[in-house]
Amino acid sequence: MPPKRGGGNRGRRKGVHLQDNLNSRIGTPTIITPQGPVDEVEQRKKTNMQSEFRIAPLIVEVQSLTKVKISQLIKTHLPDVIVLNIQVNRPNTYTLYSNDVKSFNQLLNELSSIIQINEKQCSSVFIPRSIQRIMENNKEAFIKRVDIEIMDDDIKRTLDEQGFKYEKITRLLNKDKLPTKTIKITFMDSTNRDLFVKLGMQIDSMHFIAEPANHNNKPSQCYKCFKYGHIAKYCKADSQICSKCGEANHTYDVCHNSSQHPICCNCKGQHVATSPDCPKYKEHQQKIQKTIEQYSSSTKPTNQTQPGYNWNSNEDFPILKTTDRIEETRIIELLTEKIMSIVEQ
Repeated sequence: MPPKRGGGNRGRRKGVHLQDNLNSRIGTPTIITPQGPVDEVEQRKKTNMQSEFRIAPLIVEVQSLTKVKISQLIKTHLPDVIVLNIQVNRPNTYTLYSNDVKSFNQLLNELSSIIQINEKQCSSVFIPRSIQRIMENNKEAFIKRVDIEIMDDDIKRTLDEQGFKYEKITRLLNKDKLPTKTIKITFMDSTNRDLFVKLGMQIDSMHFIAEPANHNNKPSQCYKCFKYGHIAKYCKADSQICSKCGEANHTYDVCHNSSQHPICCNCKGQHVATSPDCPKYKEHQQKIQKTIEQYSSSTKPTNQTQPGYNWNSNEDFPILKTTDRIEETRIIELLTEKIMSIVEQ
């Protein structure tokens, strides 16, 4: 039976979306809707606002500017930049959500100098530290069981030959400061890292499986007030809180309520404030995990084991077709029988 022809998904690559094609076009075409033509930029803004922000936000710290003034500066001096929203965090601190990577890079590299030149104010533009750690992890990969005899130069030569862009190669040390068999590679970006994790590392006749760096979803906790999201060094609480009873001005080791059930200062439950079973702990952990899933890569190492086959399965081992020679012989025999029957008649 001849193969079917026509449209369908033939020739399309998986993972390629319409948005990727739109980004490569020049100009701002319009989209025709039942309500009339809509500027594509405006349509894209609405679509992106409805979904989660996939590009990391930027924090802007200024001396005395309103978000309206920041918006005007961006519109005047960065006309190609598209900002989906500007949120107020605290006085003179704002969060900017970029529409695309180009806008993100322009804001990160140019907005501070624009504020300095036009408003004569010092400012700083940076990625939130929590997201920054995730993005740094996205560039790191680990290779285990790499023999000590394999030198860093051998690994560098392999990476260079394969065209990978990397920043640093580090062989981890144990507690005695002796080299181990684990190698850490920091790449220039997550794209190089993800490809390396998929392919692994091949040095001569030896293959090594690469693993992406794990993300830490454990929330930071202050050991002065036992709240989450900061550490004791930056704590603004006036007094020390007991992690056992939740009262102030003493620590758990001198707690005068040690004979009673513990009371968490965060949720008032019957457990110590450092318990991982605390609902507040789980709530902050889920927020961190959500951020990790939003801004991290999900690349996993390629499984190098061969799949198992079922020797009795027709799918794994289909029945072989009759050879052309046998088919020709059968046709000749049929034709001979037909001719003989005609001759006899």
